[in-house]
This record gives sequence, C-alpha cells and structure tokens, in this order.
Amino acid sequence: MAAIVAAGAVAEGRRRRLFKERVVLTGLRDQDILGRYELDRGSIEMLIQPLGEDLTRHTKRSSAIPASTQVCCHLQMVNYFSINVR
Repeated sequence: MAAIVAAGAVAEGRRRRLFKERVVLTGLRDQDILGRYELDRGSIEMLIQPLGEDLTRHTKRSSAIPASTQVCCHLQMVNYFSINVR
C-alpha cells in the first residue's frame, strides 16, 4: 500500500513535458535547407516519399514524429558526422 501512495506522489510532482516546434520544410528558405541538410528541397522530398510509409507511426498518441521530421533529423546527423568525424 505504501508503494502505491509513493508512486502517486511521484506522478503528482511531475512536470508537464514540453515539445519543441517541429521543423517543417515549407517554413524554411531554400538557402536554409541547403545549409542545414546539404540537399535541396526536391531531393529531401524524394527521400521522404518512399520512406514515408515505413517511418510513419500508426499510433493514437499525439506526439508521434512525422516521417518528414525523421528524415530531416537523420540528414542533419549525417551532415554533422561527415563534417566533424574525419
């Protein structure tokens, strides 16, 4: 019984999770896209199309990460490691 009361106290003390605004390609200029991802808008969209079905999460949760964001994050990581790990 004490464990249940302690677990309830922990749950009440939690802070609400804050999520950063997700990057949308339509909100970026072409120069920003090239600088950030090292690919142009058309090339990124060509990557998202075939990968989209496999990366899309079929969940009822409100915080599922869209396929376009997953691809963009991956491209940023590849860009970062290709520059910094030599």
